[in-house]
Amino acid sequence: FNPGNYSVSLLAINSAGNDNTSKSDYIEVTQPTEQLATYTVTFTGNWSAVTHPTDFPTNADHFSSAVGMVHREGAFLFEEGGLASEGIEAMAENGSNGTMDSEVNDMITDGMARSYFSGGGLGTGMSERTFEIEVSSEFPLVSVVSMIAPSPDWYVAAENVELFTNGEFMETFMVEGLSYDSGTDSGPTFTSPNEDTDPAEDISRITSSPLGNGTTVDPPMAYFTFTRQ
Repeated sequence: FNPGNYSVSLLAINSAGNDNTSKSDYIEVTQPTEQLATYTVTFTGNWSAVTHPTDFPTNADHFSSAVGMVHREGAFLFEEGGLASEGIEAMAENGSNGTMDSEVNDMITDGMARSYFSGGGLGTGMSERTFEIEVSSEFPLVSVVSMIAPSPDWYVAAENVELFTNGEFMETFMVEGLSYDSGTDSGPTFTSPNEDTDPAEDISRITSSPLGNGTTVDPPMAYFTFTRQ
């Protein structure tokens, strides 16, 4: 039912006959109250010459600002197997997030996202940073991305992390940052010069060298931990 006051009618019938009664505005339906929770997000790098030694870019490894959105089901920063948006391309190639900010704000206007966030980057591949986000019962999902830097167009991501489920907020939840190729630059190594892919290819999980082992990236290059305050 939509919020508002509703009338009810009762009709009783038995062998003796029937009777009915009505009451106006007898039931009030109210709008459910949106529940809110604040989370500390811990962005932890796991990238070094020890964890991922192949062609490791000595003294230059870092991650761009962890950016993303709090959203409802059906909103996406990107889709594996689809083409990168201008915002994903800019983030993955040079760590620029202005276009993604605009893309998320369009989703906010459309009612699909609640907020955009930029939590800051990691100065080295093995450092850590925390920042805060607010999640609600109406917008229970979080998606976050960060450029692997330097790289041609590679990034880590955690998509559709659900922090409100079965009527309750999660207390703490850690997810692996999966590694993706945005399909917009054809450079094969971390420090390859710019080689635009024309036409652009679909976003894909990284499986090949220098990061992948032929099947996946193991160990994960980063982790995201969500802790309720």
